[in-house]
Amino acid sequence: MISNDNIKVLTKTAQTRQRIENLISNLHPGDQLLPEGKLAERFGVSVITIKRSLDELVREGSVYKRQGKGTFVAEKRSDKITDPSTVNLVYPFVPKDTFKDPFLGQVINGIGDCFAVNSCHLRLFPLHGKSTIESCLKNPATRKMINSGIIAVNYILTEKDQEAISNFKCPAVFIGKPELHIKIPSVNTDHFSSGYDATIHLLRKHSRKRIAVLTHLDRRPYCTDMLEGHRKALKDSGMPEDEKLFLSLKPGHSMSALVDELVIKKISFDSVIVWGCEATIEALTRLKHYGIDVPGKVSLISYDDFPAVSEYSSPTITAVRQQVYDLGYEAARLMMKQKNSGFNGKENIESVLKSSLVIRESCGCGK
Repeated sequence: MISNDNIKVLTKTAQTRQRIENLISNLHPGDQLLPEGKLAERFGVSVITIKRSLDELVREGSVYKRQGKGTFVAEKRSDKITDPSTVNLVYPFVPKDTFKDPFLGQVINGIGDCFAVNSCHLRLFPLHGKSTIESCLKNPATRKMINSGIIAVNYILTEKDQEAISNFKCPAVFIGKPELHIKIPSVNTDHFSSGYDATIHLLRKHSRKRIAVLTHLDRRPYCTDMLEGHRKALKDSGMPEDEKLFLSLKPGHSMSALVDELVIKKISFDSVIVWGCEATIEALTRLKHYGIDVPGKVSLISYDDFPAVSEYSSPTITAVRQQVYDLGYEAARLMMKQKNSGFNGKENIESVLKSSLVIRESCGCGK
């Protein structure tokens, strides 16, 4: 039996939903709705009622939500993709719990929110062992699973992968910067500007002169771009390069090993840029082990920012923040564009997003 209270709630939700639909009818696709609190105030209902109404409209595809940004009017149904299907998020499998990876988690949220209004489903497809996109597409069993669409992240694309994608007409988008010879739609961060801005901040704001850059995966284009930005900042500031300050992590080693190398080899440095938020914490811990005060003696910047880590460290970590959620959202948008227009193996769209430098204590700026 349904109580009168439940009937009242359902009726109020339905009425509120209708009023929101009337509001939407005067807006355009992409327009942002008022915040939930403002809508509740405008319609004289509770925020819970607004949430229920919006959730129903999200499920129907009338609106969509973007994490941390609000609710927006969706495109008309006639504009949606004509081939609703499952799209696979392909990434290298690692032994640790991949789903706790904050980068991957935000990417998944971005893709999922974009797909939510387009009748698309996201399936996680980790590559185990020596599996590649090429091998999965050539294998009839796995090809049936992933040929509906691939979004690749944390993966190094090869020419053989691209050839397989083209041969099997598989819609694909790459999150990251492909090698120059790879022609595939991609979404990436402007790593050159990120490296440049972080270095300029240390040189000009804190008068640092010996900046060590600790990276891993240095063969990947985005890491190379960051280093090129760093070098350009040194050149523009009239500072010489010192190759001894560019250190790259060896497989199986932790970032602590690079700090050890700086200290044991007595390489002079007064600041450090570290690739990766967790790696930065490792480096900070190792610097403290050697009695090196951060930021008193050495400034520290992380190339990646996850506030749950950066804001609770001591000192708090100055960091380059990528728009990770938006990387996922934009990748999903490019995927839908391919599905709408049909597969085009020669399409080479590159969407580049800006990052920002989040100033905290570790660079020397104080609280």
